[in-house]
Amino acid sequence: VDELTSDSAAPPTGGGRLGSVASERFGYWNEAFDAFGERPLAGLGAGSFELARLAHRNDGGTARRAHGFVAQTVSDLGLAGAIAALTLLAAWLAAATRATALQPRRWWQAPARARPRWDSERAALVALALAAVVYGVQSALDWTWFVPGLTVSALVAAGFVAGRGPSTAARRPRASAPRLLACAGVVLIAVFCGWAIWQPVAADRATARAYDLIGAGKPLAALRETTRARDLNPYSPQPRYATAVALADLDREQTAIAVLRATAADRPRDPAPWLRIATIELDRRDAPAPALAAAEQALRRDPHSARIVATRDRAAQLLAARQAASAPAPSSP
Repeated sequence: VDELTSDSAAPPTGGGRLGSVASERFGYWNEAFDAFGERPLAGLGAGSFELARLAHRNDGGTARRAHGFVAQTVSDLGLAGAIAALTLLAAWLAAATRATALQPRRWWQAPARARPRWDSERAALVALALAAVVYGVQSALDWTWFVPGLTVSALVAAGFVAGRGPSTAARRPRASAPRLLACAGVVLIAVFCGWAIWQPVAADRATARAYDLIGAGKPLAALRETTRARDLNPYSPQPRYATAVALADLDREQTAIAVLRATAADRPRDPAPWLRIATIELDRRDAPAPALAAAEQALRRDPHSARIVATRDRAAQLLAARQAASAPAPSSP
């Protein structure tokens, strides 16, 4: 489903935000914790908030993220994800306090070690640590971690501070075979993660090319692009939607509907495949009865969607008009 109209008053956008304190963030957090209540241990799956919230929202507004790392984590990954995130946070805080020599003094240790002086290196380390902390606090209140530039900068700062080691070290340890192997392993993992992150981006680009080819009247070439997109990212529904559009343009509506039904089976919370089925049945096959059935399926998954309601009502009206037209005329006495 692309864009849905909202019955609620949305906060202002652009420069209007400077003079407004309105926010829908608390509503998103409530929806996230309601979704967390469905499966509190393992969550509903990474990236599932966009669909999970549909069963808990009270209006037609849209949101892809919970606007907060804590809310998104417990909704997507449950207590297991929250515990993992807290463990990583504790490990980084321990490393950062050692590197900056900001750990609290232990009164039972005697004699107390003198803290290192505030030279330029220590001040720079503390500044980098604070930059990571500020980023973390902001991400707890918004979806900042989805912004690549901010996230990469914060991760580099946090990683440098954690890997620096105690600032009182007299000399840096020399490179050794285990350390070099560990560094090589980290580099390989980073390359693999970068490659994995790139696959959805490449799939989105292939899907966009498919829609361009459909618009240019080349549905067969579009199908080749959608196949490539599905190979790159088999978990995304977007290549399947483009496949259905290309098949419909080739007058293969039944096959297009089969593709959408398979997508609906893989994504039981998603109303979009059912809405697309209803649109094909209604606009291309002129079949209001199956269109109405598909729209009802979509409405069960998203009862506040104005677009789905409009499609359902249009199919119902057309079906009622046809039934009335085909009804036998009453016999005269």
